[in-house]
Amino acid sequence: MVGRAGRPQFDTEGVAVIMTQKETYSRYASLLSGSEPVESCLHDCLAEHLNAEVVLSTVRDLDTATQWLKTTFLYVRVRKLPRAYGLDPPAGALASDAAFDRWLTGRLVGQAVMRLSEIGLVSQDPNTGALRALEPGRIMAHSYLRLETMKAITQ
Repeated sequence: MVGRAGRPQFDTEGVAVIMTQKETYSRYASLLSGSEPVESCLHDCLAEHLNAEVVLSTVRDLDTATQWLKTTFLYVRVRKLPRAYGLDPPAGALASDAAFDRWLTGRLVGQAVMRLSEIGLVSQDPNTGALRALEPGRIMAHSYLRLETMKAITQ
C-alpha cells in the first residue's frame, strides 16, 4: 500500500520503498517502469471494507457508499478497464459518469451490502435505504475478520 497518509493538503508527493526477493524483482521493476499496469485488489475484500465504513458511519446508505467507492483506486481502474475485474457493463453505463455510477452502485456496492445483510452484519432500512451496523459487523470490523470467517462464526 502506497499513499500520502491522508494528508494531500500538506504533502504533494510520497516515497515508496519496495523490498523484495530476487525472484520477484523483475515483476516489481516492470510495475515501476509502467510496462505492467498496477491493478487494485480492493474488489477481493470490498465487503469487509464496506462493513468497516458502515461501522465508522462513513457510509450511511448506497449513495454515500458510492461516494466512498469513488475515492478508491478500484473505482479508477474499474472505470478504465471493467472487464479486468470481471465486470461487463452495458453500453449505456459507459455513456456517462452518472450512468456508470448507477450501474456500479448496483453491481459492486449493492452486492456487497446484500452479502453483509444476509450474514447479519448490517441492516438496511427498506423505506430510507439507511445502513446500520449490527453487533456482529462491529465485531468483524474491530477484529479485522474476513467475510468468510465471519460467515462461519455467525452460522
